[in-house]
Amino acid sequence: MPVSEKIFVRMDTDMVSAIDQYAARIREEHPGFHPTRSDAIRALLHKAIAQLAAEDQADVDAAREALADPERIPYAQARRELGR
Repeated sequence: MPVSEKIFVRMDTDMVSAIDQYAARIREEHPGFHPTRSDAIRALLHKAIAQLAAEDQADVDAAREALADPERIPYAQARRELGR
C-alpha cells in the first residue's frame, strides 16, 4: 500500500454539502460502494488534477503547433504587416 499523509482542510458548509452530494451520486452510480467524504474528496482531486494536466498538455500542443507554422506566430504576423 502506498504511503499516505493526512491533511486537514477547513471548508465552508456549502463546500461540505457539495462533497456529500457528490458522495451520494457515487453511491447511486455504484450500488454497494459507500464512499466517505475522504473518498469523494480524493476522487474530485484526481479529476481536477487530471483536467489541469490535460489543459496544460493542450496548451503545450497548441504552442508546438504554432511554432511549427511561423505564420501563426503573432510576432511574425506583426512584422509582415509592418513590412519588416
